[in-house]
Amino acid sequence: MKRLIILVLILTVVGLMASFLPVKAEEGESFCWNVYDRCREEVMSSEAGFIKKALALQECDDFLVLCLWRQIFPHFPFIIY
Repeated sequence: MKRLIILVLILTVVGLMASFLPVKAEEGESFCWNVYDRCREEVMSSEAGFIKKALALQECDDFLVLCLWRQIFPHFPFIIY
């Protein structure tokens, strides 16, 4: 339990420090959508099974949500991501 609390505190401090770094110009909304589109194309063109594709598509969706969240709230604590 003690280790978990220490880990959460460390991640919170690191996240707060990272959240105040400037967002790069190429990491705009179009960057998020471009990476998302490439991710979906690669998943759909793979020969993986249905369940693996579904899980991979969920990862693409998660990336998009987090990326757009970072664009809307660039100084919000990292731990929320």
